[in-house]
Amino acid sequence: MRRIALYTLIFVFFVACSRNKPELDKGLLSVSILPQKYFIEQIAGALYEVNVLIPPGANPASYEPVPQQIARLEKSVAYFMTGHIGFEYSWMDKISASNPEMVLFDLSQGIEQIRGDDFLLTDHGHPGGVDPHTWVSPKRAKIIAENIYRAMVEIDPDHEKFFRANYIRFRKDLDSLDLTIELMLKDFKGRSFIIFHPALTYLAADYGIEQVAIEWEGKEPSPGYLMEVIDHAKKENMKVVFVQEQFDMDNARAIADELDGKIVRINPLDEDWKASVLQIVNALVHSFQEND
Repeated sequence: MRRIALYTLIFVFFVACSRNKPELDKGLLSVSILPQKYFIEQIAGALYEVNVLIPPGANPASYEPVPQQIARLEKSVAYFMTGHIGFEYSWMDKISASNPEMVLFDLSQGIEQIRGDDFLLTDHGHPGGVDPHTWVSPKRAKIIAENIYRAMVEIDPDHEKFFRANYIRFRKDLDSLDLTIELMLKDFKGRSFIIFHPALTYLAADYGIEQVAIEWEGKEPSPGYLMEVIDHAKKENMKVVFVQEQFDMDNARAIADELDGKIVRINPLDEDWKASVLQIVNALVHSFQEND
């Protein structure tokens, strides 16, 4: 009986110790959009928690964070900016003021920027603005990944080997995805597609296809420009209009009806970034095949 009582006492002691054992104290990192969370988690692993300010379904051009999100910024070690999205232009001063000790990193550093007058069908009144959708192209995502790796080493140099191993693995994954997309689009070089909001600018530029945007910087297209898009689409026998899930579809639907075509919805802000990019490229391939 004494032996049983002793074993019981030991068991209770270890259970109590395990309950009192503190949880892993993760550092907190904040980002603007969900794809950034995907990228950071590939490199930072489980060492850090990622706080995303723009929730699923919200429009980065107009979203306003709620007080609870601002409160989480006060606990963040660093903030990773996408660079050039409307949300960051509007809120970066307030975000910085919420936590002056929080380090800011711009993930668009080192990426050659594309401006609106470089990808619109014609210049219809929206020149000069930088397109922010760098993360959609795997080729640009390689630069983003390197920026994150360097930032994490700066934040937490004690885990440099861990971050580097994750970065090397992620870079290989990005190289593989890059090659896959090259092969998927190799027979469609020079082909164009219509999209409402120009979310695929960098993807199109990097893989030899042409994006025709209906809208730019949140501004409604003029009737004259809409007719130019429709005429171009008819000439190229284009039947698909791509629409980002976070945007209104009325103008896109009008163009699709005029072309006797259809709308295809895409989500470049999906947290599962890799699956989202492959879904988008598959949709583009199918649209080109339908045009033949």
